[in-house]
Amino acid sequence: MPRNDRIGIAVIVVLVCVSLMVVTILGNDSAVTDKDCDMKENPAAVVHKEKTAVYHVAGREYELFPFDPNTADSSQLLRLGLAPWQVRSIYRYRAAGGAYMCKEDFARLYGLTKKQYERLAPYIRIGSDFRQASEFYGRPHDVSTGYGRQGFASANSSVRSENVLRRSRKLHKGEFVNIDVADTSMLKRIPGIGTSYANAIVNYRERLGGFADVRQVLEVGGVPEMSLAYMRLSGSNKVKVLNLNKMSFNQLRRHPYLNFYQTRDICEYRRLHGPLKDLSPLRATGNFTEEDIARLAPYVTF
Repeated sequence: MPRNDRIGIAVIVVLVCVSLMVVTILGNDSAVTDKDCDMKENPAAVVHKEKTAVYHVAGREYELFPFDPNTADSSQLLRLGLAPWQVRSIYRYRAAGGAYMCKEDFARLYGLTKKQYERLAPYIRIGSDFRQASEFYGRPHDVSTGYGRQGFASANSSVRSENVLRRSRKLHKGEFVNIDVADTSMLKRIPGIGTSYANAIVNYRERLGGFADVRQVLEVGGVPEMSLAYMRLSGSNKVKVLNLNKMSFNQLRRHPYLNFYQTRDICEYRRLHGPLKDLSPLRATGNFTEEDIARLAPYVTF
């Protein structure tokens, strides 16, 4: 083979080898760069993988990740495995002013099983804005060595803190709240009663004109029956009565125990037959049952 041909073949071989080395180096650099870019552009994705867990229920896949039940949105709550109706309950509770102040409060979510709570509990994070203010402010001071005005101020701070703790604790068996006079802070001490239920009970009591029977509280939708064991009537607060012969249609209609047709029947009876002397004539109208008349009786006069 001529000398020039051998030189040409050698040059071609060298060029091929160099080209292969360049391609290999550039490919490795590109892979590293892509990976680095992914981590830079989406660092949350890396953290997310480190802090989440996956579990399966009934063939569906759910995730476990840190969440605050006071701020988590519906998509996050559903990803955790909560049912849509449970998510709606959380939203209603928060909309009514309720807040989860510790992870144990979340265990009271309606329909949440022991197994579900134990699965979610390690991931519950309560933000500082929703924790008890007494954890951060108004702590009792040591007044054993305090003198003068500072000593009195410290003592008063201690008393206030103890009063806050006393009001906030739940009732124990054998303790009661007089529901005909209690405010919302006292009602919230009843087991099973939170902010939304306490507000609803007070509002319903005002619309009724007072409670005549403890079981009327159950007419506030959702109040657990077990809470009745901690309620009683003081007997000192009389219910407000309606004068069926003097009140207008609109005035009577505002009462929860009178619907449109029942109010119309009362007004029609007065127009056709004169004043009512008792409730018995209303039975003939067809719009009053025996139960309706029995529960209305404590709230009327003639």
